[in-house]
Amino acid sequence: MNKLSLSSGAQTFSESLLDSLVDSLAENSYAVVDNFLSASEVEILRKHLLENYHSGEFKLAGIGNAANYNKDTTIRGDQIFWLDPETVSEDMQFFFDRINATISYLNRTCFLALQEYEFHFACYQPGSFFKRHLDAFKSDDSRKISIVVYLNEDWNEMDGGNIRLYLDDETGASYSKDFYPIGGRMVCFRSDLIEHEVFPSGRPRLSVTGWLKTRPVLGF
Repeated sequence: MNKLSLSSGAQTFSESLLDSLVDSLAENSYAVVDNFLSASEVEILRKHLLENYHSGEFKLAGIGNAANYNKDTTIRGDQIFWLDPETVSEDMQFFFDRINATISYLNRTCFLALQEYEFHFACYQPGSFFKRHLDAFKSDDSRKISIVVYLNEDWNEMDGGNIRLYLDDETGASYSKDFYPIGGRMVCFRSDLIEHEVFPSGRPRLSVTGWLKTRPVLGF
């Protein structure tokens, strides 16, 4: 797994968009931002995802980390390709500029001390899924914010592939919310708090997915 250090020179984009993201994260521990990427930006990333997929670069994703890492298609069936901002093509750099701007704003307004990120392309073929889980590891709490940005074209609810967030209201009562993988939409949430699930779709479901992280504290 590649671990990507936060680069400098984050590009500024819509402060109102970032304000709404921060407000929702603070109030609900999740946020949904439609048009986080434009249609042309989605197309660029989708093109690169499909090129890497068809050239055989994707690998079946696993669960757990370190000694607990394993692959189990009864729990998780997506295929992934890790991204390195130092080596991706120039026309993809806008995505990492967008992520850097988001991190900078979150650190300034929420004091999260985010210092790293890691992202991969993800492809769920029809029928594949990811059962209910939490993104944070028991042995490593560096993942703070999970982010999924969808790269699909002309998606509708009949296609399935929704992500379900399992939430609690102010009284402690449990409920859930579903969001469909519409191209350009970004769904983010607290990695350590919100369990979530990806449901099967009737067509390939494409995204760029990752985590905003603090550096893990090493034990002695």
